[in-house]
Amino acid sequence: MPTTRSPLRRLGFVVVVILLSSLVWIASWEISQSVLSFTVMKDSVTLIYIPAGVRLVILLVSGIWGAIGIMLAFPVELIQVFPDPSWREIIVYSVIAGVIPYATVLAVCRWANVSRDLRSLRAIHLPLIAAAVSITGAASYAAALVRFGRFDAASFLPDVTAMMAGDFLGCFAVVLLVRLVIAIRRPPR
Repeated sequence: MPTTRSPLRRLGFVVVVILLSSLVWIASWEISQSVLSFTVMKDSVTLIYIPAGVRLVILLVSGIWGAIGIMLAFPVELIQVFPDPSWREIIVYSVIAGVIPYATVLAVCRWANVSRDLRSLRAIHLPLIAAAVSITGAASYAAALVRFGRFDAASFLPDVTAMMAGDFLGCFAVVLLVRLVIAIRRPPR
């Protein structure tokens, strides 16, 4: 029989999930920028974008609360890349960072018959979810960068392609790492 939590405990849990999601995502971005700085092609285009993989894991594990945490954390990255963003840019990019990937994860999971508790999630689903999130996130972000004048419209296709590849490779790297940790922790049969 499931235990019921008091509203205050539930609120505390949600706040902790949001804060942890924010901190983990910011940490992944900072580590990625320092360790993988050689993969940065230009502002906002990275060939191995580890935070995309961390975001995927956060969204799969913590759902909407993780998406909110990422949205709240995204301005930290944005201000480091573009020191002069408008409030409108901050809001748009933050929504793209959290809501678009979350909606994509939900849509792909529904299409692939993956339950919300992830019990029906199989290894074959992960590349599909990662590819879909990489495509929708990179395309949305690149379109916003063009719209706000950060990128040239003429280079949209190469930029969005590089962003998609970087997001997918970041997802691939993080998923491999998570699977390795799970395999190591699993007792031998």
